[in-house]
Parts: sequence; C-alpha cells; structure tokens
Amino acid sequence: MRVKPTYYPCPGCGSVMVYSPSKGKLSCQYCGSEEEIEISKEIKNFDIEEIISKDVSPRATQKEVQCPKCGAHYSFEEYQVSTLCKYCQTPAITDFNNPIKPTAIAPFKIEQKEAHDIFAKWIGSLWLAPNELKHVVDTKKKLTGFYLPYWLFDANTKSYYTGERGEAYYVTVERRRVIDGKEQIVQEQERRIRWYPVSGVVSRDFKDVSISASEVIPFSLLQSLRARYSEVLVGLNKKFFSGFDTREYTINPQVSYERAKSLMQDVIRIDVLNDIGGDEQRIHSIDTDYFDEKYKHTLFPIWSTKFKYKGKEYYYAIDGLSGEIVGERPYSYWKVTLLVISIVAFILMIVYWDQIVAYFQGH
Repeated sequence: MRVKPTYYPCPGCGSVMVYSPSKGKLSCQYCGSEEEIEISKEIKNFDIEEIISKDVSPRATQKEVQCPKCGAHYSFEEYQVSTLCKYCQTPAITDFNNPIKPTAIAPFKIEQKEAHDIFAKWIGSLWLAPNELKHVVDTKKKLTGFYLPYWLFDANTKSYYTGERGEAYYVTVERRRVIDGKEQIVQEQERRIRWYPVSGVVSRDFKDVSISASEVIPFSLLQSLRARYSEVLVGLNKKFFSGFDTREYTINPQVSYERAKSLMQDVIRIDVLNDIGGDEQRIHSIDTDYFDEKYKHTLFPIWSTKFKYKGKEYYYAIDGLSGEIVGERPYSYWKVTLLVISIVAFILMIVYWDQIVAYFQGH
C-alpha cells in the first residue's frame, strides 16, 4: 500500500527536523533551528468492557513510501508507524492501522550517545562473561530508538481468601550431641507450629499496571524494566516520532489484561499473607472480584539493538527515561566451572578444618 509520509520541514533551511530528547523539542541538525512541541497532560482512561468482546486484533499492513528528501521508494516493516529512510536517514511518519490507537506517550529523555555509553559500560561490567566479549561486541553500533506499545491497566479488587495461621511454640527435647569430643545428652528448645483455620477479605486498588504489547524485543526483557513511564505520560503528538522507530501493538489487549491480572495476583497474595498474620501462613484459596477496570494504550521509549556472539543473538534494552539497562548475555563455561570448583573447595576446607579442631579438642 503506497502512503504519503508526514515530516516536519525546518522553517530555517527546509531540512527535516527531528525530535531532540535533551531539548524536548524538534531540532534541525543542519541550521540549529528549534520548534516547540505542543503537550497535553490530559490522559483519558477507557473501560475494558469496550474491548473485551470486540475483535481488536493487530492488523499487519505493508506500507510503501517515497522519501521527501532523496526521492527513494522503500517499504516499512509490518506494524511500523515511523522510521528513517533506508538511504538518507530522513524521518518518515505514517498513520496507525490497528483498531486501537495509542493516546499517550512518554517522550525520550536520553540521547543516543548517552545510551551508547550505558551499553559500553554494561558490557564491560558483565560478571562471568567470556573475556573476548568486550572486544567482539561493537559498542559503537548504532542503536535504534523505539517507541514501543504498552497497555496500562487499572482495577479495584476485593479478594476473599481461606487459609491457616501458624502460631509458633517451643518444647524441650533431649538430643545427643558431641561436645569436646564426647557424646552427651542435652536439652534443647524445638520450634513447632500450631495451625488455626482463617478466612478474610483484602482490598487493593491497582493503577497503571504496564504490559508490553510488542514483540520487537523479547517480552520478558521489556517487562523486567522497572521504569515508571506512566508518571511522565503526555497526550500523543506525532512530532515525538520524528527520527525514531514507532511500532503498533502485536499483542491483543485481552491477552495483556490476563497477564496484568497475574501480576496483580502476586501482590494480592502478599496482602493475604500479611492479613493472615501469625508466624507462618498457608493459603488454600483466593477468589478475586475486579471493579472499575480501565486501560490506556501508550508508547514508551526504548533504546535497543542486538549483538551476535558465537552464532547466537542477544538483545538488550535501555529505558529511554532513566537509563536503566536490561539484557541477555553469554556466560563463560570455564569461569562458571572454576567458580563452582572454588566454592566446593572452600566448603570442603571448612569441613576439614572443623574436623581438625574437634580432634585436637578431644585430645
């Protein structure tokens, strides 16, 4: 499908302007002209009921555009909304095709150079990594700045539980012990638990539980980022896309909401354990009701690329706001083996030393 891309010409020299994370504005890389980006702080939540029963599956579309600068024709990847010309690196922005459009964005704050430095430092600090890794990985390789889709979910919950509360008590028991090389009978306190049946109700309100909606970068990697993107969200403005790679969702909101509920249940389980109290707890059942369920469809900033080591690809992601980095990495077989051997040798040395001490104390 042939589409006409959007771009933002510089009022000074006519070149295409790009978004500058450090300035928070559109900026011309040639004459230095800048342009403010209008920002809206009003972010609307939508009822989940509106999408649960509808077909809002992602819809792949093949887009073809003509670069406004060099005139070359090239294709976008599926689910790609903005990118750079493959020949002259001029930004091109298109429309969203999926049924649900994002309404909010967390704009980049970290420039590419800073992201490069973060990655280089991370590679150099990897413990138990192969020695040659820092030499074979190109830490100057160009990073891609992604605006990736996320679902944010709100829900108020009330959970009914049953279980047992354990109360500790102690009894005196006789045991045989070797003291000063001689076997003796000693009295010791033994901890035991008396269990009591319990039931109760806990409530918890969840806000902005974030679930990645893209598969450009491994899902588990994106979910491990601890960034609080929701605190800096602004209304969607396509000017933030200029110079970056923007993607549409490829994971349905219904699937994502079930994943969000799983994260909520982890928190609810801790609430139940705390509510049971006592010295130990057992949970038999938790039945949760959900109310006021809302969602937002947003875009979050991620710097990323991948590197190849011994035929395998490793991905990493840098939070475009805080600079937090998470990634996949190889391990050195020999370093891990030597570490295990060292630990075992240390334990054997301690055991042997204790035996020597006990021998001389007995004589």
